[in-house]
Amino acid sequence: MLSDYQGLVDRLVRDDAGKLTAADRDEAIGLALIRYGQARPRQGVADVTPTGDTLPLPAGWVVGSSTLAGLEYPIGQVPPASIPGELYLGPDGLVVMLAGRPAGPVRVRYTLQHALSATEDTLPPADREAVAKYASALLCEQLASFYASDTDSTISADRSFGQTRSQAFAARAREYRKQFQAALGIEEKTAAPAGAVVQLKSTDSRGGSRMYHGRMG
Repeated sequence: MLSDYQGLVDRLVRDDAGKLTAADRDEAIGLALIRYGQARPRQGVADVTPTGDTLPLPAGWVVGSSTLAGLEYPIGQVPPASIPGELYLGPDGLVVMLAGRPAGPVRVRYTLQHALSATEDTLPPADREAVAKYASALLCEQLASFYASDTDSTISADRSFGQTRSQAFAARAREYRKQFQAALGIEEKTAAPAGAVVQLKSTDSRGGSRMYHGRMG
């Protein structure tokens, strides 16, 4: 439950100076939950009755977060049968536009947000530490920024201490992010090249290549 994550994050961050608040911690856990859901979304399944060639969205659908994963019709076949469909924004809101007119319910497979509260936890226990470490990375980044910008340093030793603390929290944040990515098998993205070299096919007036010519005899 939420209290388990709160305690784990507190132990990982070790904010002995009390610079962070409980609200800061809970906000970081919420952001970590969203990031985790992007890598491993929660799966939802619902049987929905179509209206002609359109299908209402399941009750658990979260607009802006849920995605359509598949449509099964007829239900119960082995292997499962599928029916084409796609999201469509009509006058009455978002629906699923179907390729045909099913005579019965359609099984909708979709993704939805994970839930984490004092009474509900939809995350697998094996991923609890990974989520806590992502939240801790966010908090360590905040602490690194705080100590880096602390200019109240009339004594040189105090300034040096603040810089050391900033570097330590920044390093811890990077390590926690790496551990989160490793636990979920996420590859660190690198910047894509700004351009690419391509070979253009160009011919002369007779249809021959402008770039290459046969050897002259």
